[in-house]
Amino acid sequence: MKLIAVTTDSMPVEKLVETITAIINEVDFVQIREKSKSARELMLLLDYWCK
Repeated sequence: MKLIAVTTDSMPVEKLVETITAIINEVDFVQIREKSKSARELMLLLDYWCK
């Protein structure tokens, strides 16, 4: 069984980074569903883990 975390599009990018960082070792996948975020905001979010 896999544990998947799904974002809710209700947090600012900074809070999302904190939240995902706190759970990243406990889940198998993180599904980012941030439809209201701009492309720039999504890139900032993804940039945090791709460095």
